[in-house]
Amino acid sequence: MTKINRKGYQKIIHVFSVFFLFSIIYAIFFSPVIFSERLLAPGDGIIQSIPAFYSPRTLWTDLILSGFPTAADPNVQTWYPLCILFSLIPHSWNAYVISAYVLASCFTYGYVYTITNSRLASIVSGIIYGMSGFMMAHLGHTAMIHTALWIPLLIWSLEKLRYKFTNKWFVVACSASTCCILAGHPQITVYGMGIALVYALLVGANAPIGRWIYYKVYIATVVLGIAISSIQIIPTIELMNLGQRSQLSFQDFNYCSLPLAESIRLLFPWFLGGGPFQNIPYSGVCEWGLTEVTGYVGILPLILATIGFLAYRYNFTAKFWLIAVFITFLLTLGDATFLARLMYNVPAYNKFRVPARHFIEMTLGVSVLAGYGIAAIEKKVFPRHFIFKILTISASIIIACLLGIYFFYVNIQDKVATPQTTINLFPWSNPQVGMPILIFLSVGCILVYWSKVAQSKVRQILLILILLIDLAHFGWFYDWQTGSPRQDLLTPTASSQKYQKILSNSKQRILPVRGGLGTRDEIPVNISRLWGVPSASGYGPLILSRVSKILSMGTPGDVSPTWPVPDDRSLDIMSVRYIFTPQSFTLINQPTKSSYPSTENYHYLSNNQRWNHIENINQATVYENLRAMPRAWLVPEVITLKPEEVLHAIKSSNLPNGKNYDPSKQALIEESVDFKVENFDSGSTIKIVKLDNTNIQIKTTSLSSTFLILSDVNYPGWQAKIDGKLTHIFQTNYVLRGLLLSEGNHTIDFEFRSQSFYIGAGISTASLVLLVYLCLNIYTKKRL
Repeated sequence: MTKINRKGYQKIIHVFSVFFLFSIIYAIFFSPVIFSERLLAPGDGIIQSIPAFYSPRTLWTDLILSGFPTAADPNVQTWYPLCILFSLIPHSWNAYVISAYVLASCFTYGYVYTITNSRLASIVSGIIYGMSGFMMAHLGHTAMIHTALWIPLLIWSLEKLRYKFTNKWFVVACSASTCCILAGHPQITVYGMGIALVYALLVGANAPIGRWIYYKVYIATVVLGIAISSIQIIPTIELMNLGQRSQLSFQDFNYCSLPLAESIRLLFPWFLGGGPFQNIPYSGVCEWGLTEVTGYVGILPLILATIGFLAYRYNFTAKFWLIAVFITFLLTLGDATFLARLMYNVPAYNKFRVPARHFIEMTLGVSVLAGYGIAAIEKKVFPRHFIFKILTISASIIIACLLGIYFFYVNIQDKVATPQTTINLFPWSNPQVGMPILIFLSVGCILVYWSKVAQSKVRQILLILILLIDLAHFGWFYDWQTGSPRQDLLTPTASSQKYQKILSNSKQRILPVRGGLGTRDEIPVNISRLWGVPSASGYGPLILSRVSKILSMGTPGDVSPTWPVPDDRSLDIMSVRYIFTPQSFTLINQPTKSSYPSTENYHYLSNNQRWNHIENINQATVYENLRAMPRAWLVPEVITLKPEEVLHAIKSSNLPNGKNYDPSKQALIEESVDFKVENFDSGSTIKIVKLDNTNIQIKTTSLSSTFLILSDVNYPGWQAKIDGKLTHIFQTNYVLRGLLLSEGNHTIDFEFRSQSFYIGAGISTASLVLLVYLCLNIYTKKRL
C-alpha cells in the first residue's frame, strides 16, 4: 500500500468512525421512542411534518385547505434530497429525524477539527451543537433542525476554500447552500446564510488564496446554491406574497423574543416551569411555550467557550465567534435592544417572527469556542491554575443567578405556581434549581481531573459523559418523549375511512373546527391528507390570506366559533359537508387569541334545516351541513363587487344593495362583467368526471348560458379549457374559480401548470449543468 493510499484509507476510517460515533450516541439518546414503536414527531411534527413526509409528492393537493400548492410550501420539503431519499425507504421517519442530529454533529466536528486539529475538541463541539437545547426543543420542527444541520457544513467549506480552491470543496459549499434552502425553513436559512456571509467577508480579507479570489468563489457558491434551489424559491415567493406573511407588524416580528429576565435560563433552564421535576407548566412570556425561547447550551460548554476565547483571543476566528455569540444573543432579546428596530428594516428578514430562534447561531458559536477551549487545555496554552480562576468566576455567576431568582421570588411564585402548588426555590428542595448547581460542581471536578492528564482516554471519556449529562439535563426531559405519537397514527381510523368513502362520491369536504389541535377522532389537519380525507382547513404558516379570512382560520387550521351562524355562507361555498367538533371544549381562535365557551353560537346547531347531528365518535361529534354546495355548480347571475364587499356578503348573506346573497343563484366576482340569464335552464346538469391533484374534468349540459363555480381555491398556475380552448378563470366568491359558459354541452378541463414552478425548475436544471461544467472544466485544466 502506497503512502498516498494509506493516507486516503485513514481519512475514510476517520470519517466513518465519526459518523458511527454520533449515530450510536443519538440512537441511544432517542432509544425510548425509536424502540417503542413510536414516531419522533412531537408538536408540529405530528400535524405538519409526518403528513408531508408520507404523502405523495405533488405540485398541488386538493386534500387540504380546499386546494393548496404543496410544492411551493418549503416546510413540505418537496425537493429536499434527504427527505426524498428517506421517504423512499419504508418506516424510515425516525431515521430521517435522527439524521439531522447525526449530520449536524458530524459537520460541526469537521469544521472544528479543521481549525483545532483536535479530535476530542471536535467531538465535544459536535455534541454541543447537535444536543443543544435549541435542537432538542425544536425536534418537532423537522424542517428547522434539517435546515440547521447545513450551517456548520457551509462554514466548514468556506474555511477550506480560503486556503485552497478545490472542486470538492466548491461543490460541498454549493451543496450546503442548496440543501440549507431546500431543507424547508426560510428563517433558519436566512440566519445560517447570514452568518456565513459575515464569516466569508471577514475571514476572506486575509485569505491565503487572495482576498478577491476568495470573494469571487464565495459569491459563486451562493449564487449557484440559490440558483439550484430556484425550483423551491420562486414558487415559495409567489405563495408568500399571497399568504398571511406578506407583511408583519413590528409587534408580530418581535413575537416570542427572549425576555431579558428569562436569560437566566441559559443556566437554569427549568426555573420558570415546564420541567420534569415539578408538575408546573412553563409560565414565561412566550405564548407558544418554552420551545421558542430555549437556548440552553450547557454549563460545561459555556466554561469551555470562555477558556477557548481567552486562550485564542488573538486568533481572528475565535474573535469572530465570540462577537457572533454576543450579537446573536442580543438579537434573541428582540426589542430589548435597538437591534430589533434596525433589523426590522431589512427586507425579507422582517417577514420572520420569533427572534429567539437566533439561538441557533449562538449555539454554533459556543460549540466552536468550546472546541477551542478543549484544544487549549490539551496544548497547555496556559497554566492549570487558570482553570480554577475560570471556575471561580463561573461559580460567582451561578451565585448571582441564584440571588436573582430569590430576589424575584414573589414574581416567580405568581407566574409559575398554581393555587394548589407553591414552589420552593431552595436547591435541596427544588431539583429545577438544584440540578444545575449539582451539574456545575460535577463539571468543575471532572474538568480539573481531566486537565491534569488531558491525553488520558479514560479521563476524556469521563469528560464526554459529563457533557452528555449536562446537555441531557434539558434535552432528555423535553417533550419528544411524552409527545411522540404511536406509529398507528399512519393508519386511518375506521371513521376516517368511512367518511373518505362518502366524500369520494360526493366530492365534498370536512372541516375539523379545531384544525390541527383536535384529536384523531376529529380527523385533524394535516393528518386528513395522510388519510385521504379532503378538508377545507390545513396547518401551516403559509396559509393563503384569503382562505384564512373567509374561514376565520388560524395557523393551526382552527376556525372562529362563529361558523354555525346561519348568515355565514363560507362553509357552504367551500363545499364543507361534515363538521367535526369535540363534544365539550373551549375553543381558542388563534388570530385573536380569544377563547369562547363551547355553548356560544352552538345553539344554532339545533336548526335541523341547516345542521344534522350524524354521530358521536368517542369524544368527537359529527354534524352534517345540509346547505353545503356541491364541488361544482351552475348559477344564472354574476355580480361584480370589491374584494372586501365579496367577503362581507358571504359572511352576512347580504349584498351591498341590501338584497340577500344566495350562493346557489349568484356568483360574486371582482371584474366588471355583465351577466344575468333571465330564462335559466333549471334542468342544467354538471358532473365531475375526473378529479386528481392537478387535473379536474367537468362536463356540463345547459340550454342557456351559465356561470360555473368550482369550489376549489383559485391560485396562479391553474388553467382552464372549454372544449379544448383556453379560457379566463374568474376569482369567484373571494377564493374560488369561475367560468362563463355558453349554452350547450361542454367539457371543461382544469390543469395546474405553475409558471413559477417551470421557471424555477428551468433555472435549477441549468444551474446544475453549469456547476458540473465548471467542475469538469477546472479538473481538465488541472490535469493538463
